[in-house]
Amino acid sequence: SGLHPWVCVSSIQVWSGNAIDRLVITYKDGHEVTHGDNSGGSASETFNVGSSYITKVSIRSGNVVDQLQFELADGRKSAVYGGNGGDAHSCQAPEGTAIVSFFGGAGNSLDQIGCY
Repeated sequence: SGLHPWVCVSSIQVWSGNAIDRLVITYKDGHEVTHGDNSGGSASETFNVGSSYITKVSIRSGNVVDQLQFELADGRKSAVYGGNGGDAHSCQAPEGTAIVSFFGGAGNSLDQIGCY
């Protein structure tokens, strides 16, 4: 993709039930960033990005982030994580670019999420 490894997401581990509790983002250089906690449960799934990169994140949110789904440049999509509450939003990378980082707020659940 021509992007530096330190800005490329390798995998995303998601803890969710009716809402998104926790995300652990692992970058291709090996470092991890955690958002939220796993107090809502221990169930988690990992979405491996592989050699592709994230181009879109579909979000449902209200008071918390209810649902996430990740889409890649190679056409793959993650599972739909979380519940069906809130309103639909998305982060879309401009053509030929990638979503390389996330920001937001969290208590027991992920309260806000945004993308760079």
